[in-house]
Parts: sequence; C-alpha cells; structure tokens
Amino acid sequence: MNKTKNKLIKRIFIVNILLLVLANVVLGGVMLYRTRINSKAMIDARVLDVANCAAASVNGDILKTLTAEDKGTENYKLIENSLIVFRDHITLEYIYCIGQKNDNEFIFTIDPSLDDPGKFGDPVVYTEALAKAAKGTPSVDATPYQDAWGRFYSAYSPIYDSDKNIVGIVGVDFAAEFYEKEMTANTSIIFAVFAVSLTASIIVLFASTRQIRHGFSQLYNEMSALSDDINALTKNSPDNAAKEPEANDEITDIIFKTRSMHNVIRSYLVRAKSEARHDSMTGTGNRTLFSETVKEIDEKIANGTADFTISVFDINGLKATNDEYGHDEGDSLITDAAEVLKETFGKDVVYRIGGDEFIAILEETPLEEADNITEKLETRIDMLNKSEKRQQIPLTISKGTVAYRKGVDKNFNAVFKRADTVMYHDKAAFYLRRGDRRKKRLEQYLKEDENS
Repeated sequence: MNKTKNKLIKRIFIVNILLLVLANVVLGGVMLYRTRINSKAMIDARVLDVANCAAASVNGDILKTLTAEDKGTENYKLIENSLIVFRDHITLEYIYCIGQKNDNEFIFTIDPSLDDPGKFGDPVVYTEALAKAAKGTPSVDATPYQDAWGRFYSAYSPIYDSDKNIVGIVGVDFAAEFYEKEMTANTSIIFAVFAVSLTASIIVLFASTRQIRHGFSQLYNEMSALSDDINALTKNSPDNAAKEPEANDEITDIIFKTRSMHNVIRSYLVRAKSEARHDSMTGTGNRTLFSETVKEIDEKIANGTADFTISVFDINGLKATNDEYGHDEGDSLITDAAEVLKETFGKDVVYRIGGDEFIAILEETPLEEADNITEKLETRIDMLNKSEKRQQIPLTISKGTVAYRKGVDKNFNAVFKRADTVMYHDKAAFYLRRGDRRKKRLEQYLKEDENS
C-alpha cells in the first residue's frame, strides 16, 4: 500500500476514537438521565407511601373541627400523636397537617416538629403537587421548593372524613440536599464507568487496528482477483462493466470493484431470469411463463374477474419442410411465424408451447376484436410470403380463436381445449383443400368430432 492508503488506517483509528467517545458520552448521558428518573421515582414512591399511611391514620372527623385555640386539647393531641408515630419511626425531615383556605392558599394546622414547628394558620408554600392533593390525588413535588425551613421535595396525601369529604392534607418533607447528594454519588459512578469503558475501548481498538491493514490488504487482493476473473469471463460481453476509476485508498478501490462486479452479475441475472421464461429461439414466452400466466388466469376465473380471449396457432407443413429442406429451414419457418405473431399480437402475450405451436392470450379483449387482430395476422403472413425469403417455402398457420365464457368455462384448460379444437378444424380443412395424403384421416377426425 502507498502512503496515501496508509493514511486511511490512521483516519479510521481517529474516527473510531471519536465515535467511541461520542457513544460513551451518549451512553453516560442516558444512564445519568435514567438514574435521576429512577432515583426520583423510588424516593417519590417511598415518601408517598408514608404520606398515604399517615393520612389514613388521621381522624378526619376530628381534624375538621380543630382550630388554633384547640392546641393542647385531647382531640388536638390525638391527631398530633398520629403524626408523631411517623416522625419518630420513619426517615423524613418533617410531617404535618395542612388546611386549605382557598384554591391557591394553604396553611399549617398541626405540626409535631420538635424544632420550630409551623404555627396553626401559618402559610404553606403552594406547589402543583399540593394543589393536586387538595383535589384528591396524592402527589409529590417534581422540583424542590424553598421555604423558611429550607429546600424540600414534599409528598402530599388528602385526609377524608367519614362522609368521604377532603378535610385536610398530610405533608411529608425530605431535604433536597439528600436527593442531590444521591444524584452526585450516582453521577460519580457513571463517570467512573465511562472512563473505564472508554479506556478499555481505546486499548482494544488500538490492538485491533494492527490487524486492519493486513485484513484490508488481503480483502483488496481477493477482490482484485475476483474482479479480474469476472472481467476475463465477460470481456466480450456487451454487459461488461466500464473501467473502474482510480481510487486513493483500498476501501474506495473495493467499492469500485464491488460495484463493477455487481453491475455485471446483475445484468447476467436479468438475462438469466428473462431466458428462464422466454424461448431462446423465438423470443416469445416459453412453457414456464405460460404456466405462470395460466395459474394467474385460473385465480381470476375462481374469483370472478377473468375476461380474456385466446388464439391457438400451429404451423402447417413443418414436418414436411424438415424432411425435404432440413431442420434449418424448419427453424426459420418457426422464427418467422413467431415474428409475425409478436408483431400482430404483441411480444408479451405470445407463448411458444410446443415445437410449432403458439398461443396468444388477450386479456380484456372481446372475440370480435381478437378476430380483427387475426385478420391483420393473415395480412402480415401474405406480405411475408411475397418476400424472396418465403417464395419457395411459404408460411401457413392454422389457428383457433375463442373467448372465455363466464360461468361455463371452469378453468383456462377448458377454454384452451375449445380453441385447440377450432385450430385443428382449421388445420384439417387446410390439408383437405390441398388434397393431402392425410385427407381420409382428417375427414374421419372431423366426422368423429361432429358426432361427439
């Protein structure tokens, strides 16, 4: 490899390093984002459980009767003790009861905090979660808020009386610093994993890069040899690919060679597919394509959408031509017949189904129109027979044209048999007119066919 191509390995190494860094950054960002969400969700669920349990333990019938003057009474202490149980046995910052003055204004009612408790009637910071709880949906703050006691995330749960009316809310606080500390720890772990992953990836990449040059060199040599072999096989073919352009590196060389080989192979596949469904001598559809078309028509007959006319053809006197003039002349007769059929009916609807037998399948073509087309066929045959080529051995074709009868013909074969019978009558009449030695046999055939 030249120096220009050597630079490719360095570029690959640098690009891969950048991709690794980018991938690790994205992965770390996703992990950090998911960790924040999951950590918040777990903390929210835990604190919300505490708020729900505390709200369920508070007697709403008593709570709704309390005022600031009730502090120290038995009913006041009953509610306070319900909150103290959670204050003393659950890890949290504060737990308290909240009352609602109006839609956006809330106040402390009972706060069992040991240090600087909120006084009955003092305002509580309004949050969306608190408003949801006031409407009956337990909620947790999505973002921290600031009040006189610090920065908190809080969970809120409604308190109900015996009539299922909301008479208060339990609030449970936990410090925002705790959440942020947990996130800092998680972030440090993620960055550590990121650093280890990136370092390991660079080491592996550096080690594997040593093999890239050798691998590319081998691949390049193999592709070059394969390209040369294909070019040697197809050098006389019109489908042969154009000369490959110059490239500055092995990968581009491989791309050019692969593209060139692909074009050659694709052209051969197209040709092979066409040859598999078309007669090599006449260019018409062959038995394979005919069978596929018949299958499609049978499906249309089954679902009631079929509408077609067919014409069956048979070259007259082919055996005699072969016997008297040789098979080359017989083949010429077949190819001339195929040409006039394709010119008349269209090359996509004509099929060679036997040595000298052809069929034209005309979909959505009424019988009268098909007969008109057949008249044009006779005109073309006459013009051909007037040419120098056909003066000695004229072309004559027996034919039978019938239309599909909906509700009568059960399948394509039934239509084909009728057309074949009409064609055979035409052929029999042709030989009878000529006084052919097969006259008696053909007369017998016609008589038997009429009787049947």
